[in-house]
Amino acid sequence: MSNAAATEKQIPTALIIVGAGLWVLAGFMGYGVRGASNALAAVGLIATVNVVLMIAGAFLTALVLRISFGDLQSAILKLGAIALFPGAVGYLIPGAGGLIALALYFSLLIWFFELEVYQAIVFTIVLFVIRLLVAAMFV
Repeated sequence: MSNAAATEKQIPTALIIVGAGLWVLAGFMGYGVRGASNALAAVGLIATVNVVLMIAGAFLTALVLRISFGDLQSAILKLGAIALFPGAVGYLIPGAGGLIALALYFSLLIWFFELEVYQAIVFTIVLFVIRLLVAAMFV
């Protein structure tokens, strides 16, 4: 399989599985078996909402910057990996975990979608605004 094919499906799928596993591990470390099962349920729900918001962010960013995030199925898989993996790694690393998660987030965004740094920053800002608007709807 080519490197492009691995980037499209295999690597994002592996990162989703590892990310979910790390969140379950974090739940287990904090609260035992019950925490692990609760973490798995929460991760599924949060990841789904996050990916939906990220898709909206990708569409808006693509419109503003006239760029492409690729086909929808591939983009969903990649955004799922970006939604799960960096946060899980960051959560499990005390101290500098937030910075490591941020670096992973931007690195994966740039790598998976072949974005320039400014494009990744614009996407992140658009996503932040979308999340604020959605949060404001529920307050």
